[in-house]
Amino acid sequence: MTEKVRCSLKDILDSLGLNPNQLFEMTQRKVRQKTIYAMVHNEVKSVKLDNVGRILDALNEHAEKNNIETRFTTQDLFPYIHKK
Repeated sequence: MTEKVRCSLKDILDSLGLNPNQLFEMTQRKVRQKTIYAMVHNEVKSVKLDNVGRILDALNEHAEKNNIETRFTTQDLFPYIHKK
């Protein structure tokens, strides 16, 4: 039995028509580009909760400004996949 938590930041950015550099700017450069790229490529092994909050705030602010009804949560960003 294997369990996995994956990072779906790439999927979220794609759905919003954004790229990692735009997200970096949207977080007011408070989340390192290296961290964002690791998350986009699902290569992140750990992430600071402050950074998760900053990323989610930026994504949700962008969605709201663009009249997108979706609001993102940690469950969207890090879905848990249970495999047998």
